[in-house]
Amino acid sequence: MSLGAARWHPMTESGFPWEREALDWLREQLPDREPWQVWSNFEFIDDQGKVG
Repeated sequence: MSLGAARWHPMTESGFPWEREALDWLREQLPDREPWQVWSNFEFIDDQGKVG
């Protein structure tokens, strides 16, 4: 059972086909139940504005 839309939270869509393929594979592997949640394609920005 793949992870449903309510538990899959992409911040942006990937511009790279290999990354989209890997994320699709990962989504298919994860169960659609607690505690599973995924947020993908986001960046952490520190207090100085640097991407972490």
